[in-house]
Amino acid sequence: MISESWLNAKAENWYRASLLSIYFVVISAGASIGAAMAGIEDTNGVMLFGITSILISVSLVPILISNNRAPEYSAPERLPLVKLLRISPLAIYGAVLNGVLSSGIFISLPLYGLALGMNAVGATSLLVMATLAGAVFQFPIGWLSDRVDRRLVVAGVSAVAAVVALGLASGMFAGHLHLAIGLMAGMLLPVYSICVAHANDHLTPKQIVPASGTMVLAINVGILIGSLSGPTIIGLTGPAGLMMFFAVVSGLTVLVALFRVARADPPAETGVAQALSPQGVQMAGELHPEAEWPKERNR
Repeated sequence: MISESWLNAKAENWYRASLLSIYFVVISAGASIGAAMAGIEDTNGVMLFGITSILISVSLVPILISNNRAPEYSAPERLPLVKLLRISPLAIYGAVLNGVLSSGIFISLPLYGLALGMNAVGATSLLVMATLAGAVFQFPIGWLSDRVDRRLVVAGVSAVAAVVALGLASGMFAGHLHLAIGLMAGMLLPVYSICVAHANDHLTPKQIVPASGTMVLAINVGILIGSLSGPTIIGLTGPAGLMMFFAVVSGLTVLVALFRVARADPPAETGVAQALSPQGVQMAGELHPEAEWPKERNR
């Protein structure tokens, strides 16, 4: 017989997983719309700043009218970067490298389009395509990583992205630029989610929440590097240089993942990979169905 408590626990897990998926789709849609707005014809820039101000004001309305009580909070167990690095090296190295690639996509793709001679609308459409592709590919890649060694999935999708980036650098996909950009981004953007899931496979439930904060630190280190590197490379080498940069960092991710496969066995039991964006990763611990907060939080 299946107990009622087991069914309730399963229902709560599905609810939280669905909530996180909806959360990711919403922020991806917002990021896509925001990128598309950059192509609005606005000679003096007043309109874009006005729209931004209005959107910030509107975003405060749900918070102000909400009558939900904020949950009680107490600091969970600390899991510093060095400790998590010992537990799951791929999670940290993968997060840093994916931060480099993600920020390169979100910051440098419009510059890449402009360097190719596209107008503002065309250049921002590359970022819109990349963001939507990242949302679409999260689910099949996450599903695959629940059934195959996550490290092999990281290596596989990164290898595909590296090949596509090399093709873009050589001009091979000039006639199918948007599709190639979408495929590359669709392979790269879900890698952070897999790294988080891989880290959680090695952690106890009480360590998942502090680990999410450490993973945020790791990806932000990569974001800082990528934010500075992408535009600089375009300025020095042109648009092809950015794609070569993506290919090199993706190739490095492949090497790190395969090195970890050779050095350690996969965990005996794995959880479920959740669709997760580098934007808003702070919510991972709160929405993760397997995470546990300290007892004194009284949730």
